[in-house]
Amino acid sequence: MTNAFVTGFDRQTAHAFAELSGVADGLEAVFLDAGSGLGEAVTCWDTIAQTFTALTAQFERTDMRACIDDLTAALAVAAELGATGQGDTVTRLSGLEGALTAMASRLVRLSRTVAEVKLVALNAKVEAAHLDDRSTDFSVFTREIDRLAADAARELAVLSTELHALTADTSEARQAQAGFAERHGGALLSLTHRLDDSLHTLNEQRRQVAEAAASIGRRSRLAGDKVGQAVMALQIGDITRQRTEHVAEAMTVLGGLCVPPPDVPAADTAQAVSLVASLQAHQLEQTAADLLEQVGQVSISLADLAGETEAITSLGRDSFGGGDGSFLTDLGREIGQVERLLEEYATALTRTGGTMNSVCTAVATMVAHVEAIHSIEADLKIMALNASFKCSRLGDRGRTLSVVAQSLRQLATRTEEDAETLMSGLQTAQALAEILADNHNGHDGEAIGLAVARLREATERLSAIGAEQAAALNVLETDSHRAQMLLRGGCEHIAVSDGFARRLRNVAQGLNDIAASTPIDTSRIEELKNLVLSRLSGNYTMASERALHDLFGAAAATADAPPRTEPTETEIDDLLF
Repeated sequence: MTNAFVTGFDRQTAHAFAELSGVADGLEAVFLDAGSGLGEAVTCWDTIAQTFTALTAQFERTDMRACIDDLTAALAVAAELGATGQGDTVTRLSGLEGALTAMASRLVRLSRTVAEVKLVALNAKVEAAHLDDRSTDFSVFTREIDRLAADAARELAVLSTELHALTADTSEARQAQAGFAERHGGALLSLTHRLDDSLHTLNEQRRQVAEAAASIGRRSRLAGDKVGQAVMALQIGDITRQRTEHVAEAMTVLGGLCVPPPDVPAADTAQAVSLVASLQAHQLEQTAADLLEQVGQVSISLADLAGETEAITSLGRDSFGGGDGSFLTDLGREIGQVERLLEEYATALTRTGGTMNSVCTAVATMVAHVEAIHSIEADLKIMALNASFKCSRLGDRGRTLSVVAQSLRQLATRTEEDAETLMSGLQTAQALAEILADNHNGHDGEAIGLAVARLREATERLSAIGAEQAAALNVLETDSHRAQMLLRGGCEHIAVSDGFARRLRNVAQGLNDIAASTPIDTSRIEELKNLVLSRLSGNYTMASERALHDLFGAAAATADAPPRTEPTETEIDDLLF
């Protein structure tokens, strides 16, 4: 073996040693980083799975179910109010106002009747003064007519004042109720329909969440399988490092073969070097191929995992309404609007209820005034009857006064009719006022108050759940983004393996060049085998070479034969193993 060959061989092996060492160190760093990133990504995945479990549990919590029950009950009240508005209330108030207005008209007529009674009293005084019969005294008759007319006028004045105030209050209440219905009736109905739709959406979302949870569970298990595959495939880094170290050790032996003992022909040593170099070249070529294959699998797995992470996160956004809990936020806002309208409605009910209580009290007072007028009317009739008896005893002399008494009886009858009409109107007003008062102070008010309380409690619950959901979804987004970044970063890390594979192939090409420099005489394989074994004794473990050969496959079996005469695969195996 010439000095030039040995010198060239030394330069080549020195370069190969440096390359193999660089590959081993570089692969270790790259795959350690990739493995660390994958481990952190797995932690993110665990957190994502836990977050989905927590989010799903939120929709099955007792307070969520209670919230839905409260909303359903409150919506029933709001829907009824929205559908009927305050039409019944406005109708009854209109009826009450109409009854009071009719009473005002009758009261005007009654006031005229009382004024006529006063005129009759004056006529009675005049006619009584013309009588020359001192045996019959009409002074009491004329005084009592004056008194009763004055009493009736006072009662009517008070009654008129109270009726006017009552009519004004009722009109104001009717206008307020009608204005509320006009302003908010349609809005309440519209909001109720929207809230009902949202409630259906919430129930549908609960169903979708359950389905999403099952889907995420399945996909998480599949992702776990991919993680396992990626972890297994990442072991190629350690395997490649071991194989390069093995080749480096074999090249150390090659260096020893280049300095043959005096009793060994240089040609034999050169052929032995060629055999060992050829096998190690095949080993490096196979190592590079295995590295690229496994790195490709890892890249696919990591890319799939990154895509799956984004898909699961999107599923979370679709199922739970975005990272800010927007669905529950919108639902809470709609509930708040319905709650405010119901509160305004309750306020209007309270105001109307107070008015109706006042109406009931005022009507009771007015009834007393009408009863007093009834009493005055009865006294007038009695006085007119007595005057008629007295006049009949006077004959023609009492005829004129008798006409006055007859007029008084007619006025008393008209007073009776007007008073009865007023009493009937007051009874109608009393009935309407009591119905309105009962509705506004009783069942309707209680139902609305309970509905408002339920809506307020539902709003508070949804606000709390929405805040928890928003926090959980933000964690989900953060962990998902982090996991995707780590997984794609892992792909970028191991992408440099292409460069390592090229460096391994370059070293393999150098070994092939060494092998090609000395053709092997296949008829002397046994001698070359013994020569190599004798030189490797104490320095090289053939069992290790064999184990690696069996583990990764016969390197030479998959390598393309160079364009030169080489020993067969069996001959190489027979030589080295």
